Amino acid sequence: MRKQSWFIAAVLVLVAGSLRAQTMPPPPPPPPVAGPITPSIPPVPSAPPAKPIPAALAATPAPAAAPSALPNGMVRISGGVIAGYLLTKVNPVYPVEARDKGIGGTVVMHAFISKEGRITALQAISGPDVLKSAALEAVRQWTYRPYLLNGEPRPVDTTIVVNFNLSN
Repeated sequence: MRKQSWFIAAVLVLVAGSLRAQTMPPPPPPPPVAGPITPSIPPVPSAPPAKPIPAALAATPAPAAAPSALPNGMVRISGGVIAGYLLTKVNPVYPVEARDKGIGGTVVMHAFISKEGRITALQAISGPDVLKSAALEAVRQWTYRPYLLNGEPRPVDTTIVVNFNLSN
């Protein structure tokens, strides 16, 4: 009997709710707007007329992400972008001393790459000392596809990262 009375009570609540929804009048419409709305923000003063762009500059399309140019014609390119230009990669030999001591980590290097795509200067910036020489020795052998700026190969200033991992 308890289950039936509970069920009947639930049905009555549902029916009463639906009846209430059907018998409620719709809400009144919003009052009409009295007149045109005037902005409270003062108008912005007009800017001085723009100077025309020289024809030589107007015809030159800008690169998607303009690299920063250095005085000697070298361009600074991020390590992630220049990694896409990598042609030859020599993996570093994990130093025995580092492997025995369980040392792993990341070696970050500053590099100059020639117009032809060869490493011309390389310096370790950070990383475990025991791993730096192995990273430098391997990266010196890497070659890159020339980086083109406006269709001409340019030398590159970049950062190269080598990770040493003991997982396998």
